[in-house]
Amino acid sequence: MKKITFLGILGLILMFQISLLAQQTAEDFINEATTALKAKNYKDASTSLQFAITEINKLMVSSIGDKLPADINGFKMEKLNDDNAGTAGMSMMGGGLSISRKYTSSTDNSNYFEMNIVGNSPMIQSVSMMLNNPMFMAAAGANTKVLKLGSRKGLMKKESNDYDLQVPLNASLISIKGYGFKTDADFIATVNKIPFDDISKALGE
Repeated sequence: MKKITFLGILGLILMFQISLLAQQTAEDFINEATTALKAKNYKDASTSLQFAITEINKLMVSSIGDKLPADINGFKMEKLNDDNAGTAGMSMMGGGLSISRKYTSSTDNSNYFEMNIVGNSPMIQSVSMMLNNPMFMAAAGANTKVLKLGSRKGLMKKESNDYDLQVPLNASLISIKGYGFKTDADFIATVNKIPFDDISKALGE
């Protein structure tokens, strides 16, 4: 009984500490890091900076999400997932923040596309290599094509009536998966309405 009570109290303490962290802003953590650095407490300074980075990434995710259009070529947006948890550690391993949205046709629920924006994507180099080297494109097969999207290029792969489009920015990768499109032209017309330049600016690229 005492053991259960102790675990319960410990859980409440941890929840309280987490709630305090959630209330702190990026500026608060930066100030903490500065104070710890002046005191030569480098471990605490590093920890506070990592929390600051996480909070800054949350602000970035919110800013980018707000700039995504609610309607693209007759497709209505719904939020899937915005992942910024652990972004400080992920960035060290080549990963980054992730924002996902689903856009569904206003006339056909089976016709939709999912867009995922990944910062510091480890895939961007291989996609860019495919787009800029005809030899790699030839090896990819007839179902893989280079798609012109305004001033940008994307790598489109088709399987049955499903589409997979990869659009590299500078350090981020936009992945779009389309379902239920009747023709290539329908899918291409829709993705050409995506504001890739605005998304790039919101990412600071």
